[in-house]
Amino acid sequence: RATFQNNVEVKDVEGNIFADRIDVYFNPGSKRVKCVVARGNVRIINGENVTYSEKAIYLVDEGRVILPKRPRLVIQNEDIRQ
Repeated sequence: RATFQNNVEVKDVEGNIFADRIDVYFNPGSKRVKCVVARGNVRIINGENVTYSEKAIYLVDEGRVILPKRPRLVIQNEDIRQ
């Protein structure tokens, strides 16, 4: 596992993730990234869309993000709460 703290920013072609802390977990056999867990003031920016949450889990092999703690989505300035 690799841990990054204090205003972490991850840039990707599909969007950027900002968080207080990000933990990256690796598959022991292949050493490839298995999942990424962002905690604290999580913000995911994809074009004009912004998602806020206290926690985000990115499952790399599935290409899926789970937002388990109070997610909020802003689509082109329209606030959608869950």
